Amino acid sequence: MDCCIYFCDLLVDHHVSSIFFMIMNSFRKQFDMLSQGVFHLPDPWYIENYVEVITHGFFGYFFRSIIIVAVCMVLMLAIASFAAYPLSRMKLKLRGITYAGIVAMMSIPMHVTLIPIFKMTTNMKLYDNLMALVGPYVTFTLPMSIFILTVAKTL
Repeated sequence: MDCCIYFCDLLVDHHVSSIFFMIMNSFRKQFDMLSQGVFHLPDPWYIENYVEVITHGFFGYFFRSIIIVAVCMVLMLAIASFAAYPLSRMKLKLRGITYAGIVAMMSIPMHVTLIPIFKMTTNMKLYDNLMALVGPYVTFTLPMSIFILTVAKTL
């Protein structure tokens, strides 16, 4: 038990110190870390980095990301629920093969498909469109989602 608490404390300390380090360095100019040292507090505090981010459309990018995440989550949950329910509750002939195929799809790295997806989106005239992100995001989250929802029945 003590080992688990020690490990969790070490993990939390690592994450908190990393976030603190990142936030402190966001208040520096571009090359101040080289001249002042990495672990010193910023001198002077340079808030213009945040002003520049906010004035150059950060909130527009942020809300577009929220829209894409919401659309992908709704689609992924709907499709995964409809696929996981019969796989976990019904006695089907091809259930084992289908489940094995879904688990095998989790091993396909997303980076292998980047060029074919890029070619497909440019051919479909979806390049530089937010909805071009929905298909790949949903497709690559479905196998893991179906697996989790299927295993959740036993929990």
